[in-house]
Amino acid sequence: MPDALDVDGRPVRRGCEQHQRLRTSFCVAWEQAPFDHPSLVIPQDYVGDENAVTARPVSPKISTRQALDALISLKPIGAEGRSVSGGPLQASYNDL
Repeated sequence: MPDALDVDGRPVRRGCEQHQRLRTSFCVAWEQAPFDHPSLVIPQDYVGDENAVTARPVSPKISTRQALDALISLKPIGAEGRSVSGGPLQASYNDL
């Protein structure tokens, strides 16, 4: 079934999909609503190096010793998004 056409004869579905994709990627890059978030703490790795890690404090609920997580904290971002001075998020492959 062909796409619906608007009054100028252009496909409506394709235009809406393109607009939504561009709008979504803009909102994601600037962390604008609905992609804003509260303060987040994320485990990144373990505290230590290739020779030894720091042990997590002993818990009566866990019988095995575990390494202490290294954490990173993300600042909260409101619905208006990131500041212009902070710039948009970069694609993940830029960090490789």
